[in-house]
Amino acid sequence: MLLTAKDISYSYGRQSDFHLSHISLDIEAGSVTGLIGPNGSGKTTLFDCLNGRKSLASGQVVFEGQDLHAIPLKERAKKIAVVQQSHRNQLLLSVFDIVSLGRSPYQTWLDHGSKEDQEIVKQVIDMVGLSDYRDKQLQELSGGQRQLVWLALALAQEPDLLFLDEPTTYLDIRNQIHFLNLIHRLNEEKGLTVVMILHDLNQVLRYCDYAYLLSEGQLIAGGKPADVLSESIIEETYQVHSDRLHHPKGHFVLDFY
Repeated sequence: MLLTAKDISYSYGRQSDFHLSHISLDIEAGSVTGLIGPNGSGKTTLFDCLNGRKSLASGQVVFEGQDLHAIPLKERAKKIAVVQQSHRNQLLLSVFDIVSLGRSPYQTWLDHGSKEDQEIVKQVIDMVGLSDYRDKQLQELSGGQRQLVWLALALAQEPDLLFLDEPTTYLDIRNQIHFLNLIHRLNEEKGLTVVMILHDLNQVLRYCDYAYLLSEGQLIAGGKPADVLSESIIEETYQVHSDRLHHPKGHFVLDFY
């Protein structure tokens, strides 16, 4: 396994009564995994525990056979990239300059970017379809284009594992499909392992190999999305009814009521 969570727990202490309780899961190399659950279920907390941004109360996260927190941050950034839901204000920087920040783990304070770094930045900008916007400032781009910039920054790190925090939340339907199709292509062609928080359960069925469902800090179910997202589990966890509607192409979609 590329990454394994072993009986991990997390608490916010006196700040909140919420806590993650004894969660164990595996992230298989080359897979796309969805973290799902109602609002307040612990998805983002688990997400940050798995990517190393939060220190655990107990348990261990193992990445490539090593304790994740024992890996130096700079070395970790060469292996794991994280695209958060919100970003610091970089509106006046160009697309090229923002994406270039992804090469920081490979540079020293005296080294501001080699020709190889610049070539990698150009490649990932082209890869996400923003070659015509390379010299544009971030403020000149649409919401969908900005999301692609942050993805390109993460890809410039050349990670083995990519974490995406609700990547489609602020995108319209067209841009959601474009973004997720791009993630699917990166997974298929580059072997990139992806862990992402999603709210749209039909997107989980379509794009994820595995899904882990949380509720109130507990891991309710994990496995193939079609098994995790049964009518009974959905009703118990989300308090809504659902039907499986079979599509002529052979798959099914969920209808909620």
